[in-house]
Amino acid sequence: MFVATKADHITRDQIPNLVSLMRQIVQEGGRHVEFEGIDTEYTAIAAVRTTKQVIVNQQGKEIKAIQGVRSIDKQLITLYPGTVPSKLRYIMRLIVRFALKVRSQND
Repeated sequence: MFVATKADHITRDQIPNLVSLMRQIVQEGGRHVEFEGIDTEYTAIAAVRTTKQVIVNQQGKEIKAIQGVRSIDKQLITLYPGTVPSKLRYIMRLIVRFALKVRSQND
């Protein structure tokens, strides 16, 4: 079983993207295991639930967000954690763009 942790740090609707991304990251190893006749599963969990799902109204739009207590000052905060890409190649493109930008700044 392959498990992504800290799933309470994203909104519920992003869990399928997280699982898809994890599946792509471990794809080669997973194929080898499946070839050996071992069943594999992919899931996302939170060992300790530190946030709750909320809907906030931002400029007339309803947005899915998470709410929790910030550990440093114990303040209740609401965050929009963004979206989790469902495709690994999207992340790889971002990494390559970032690396090229850093490289050009260092030249």
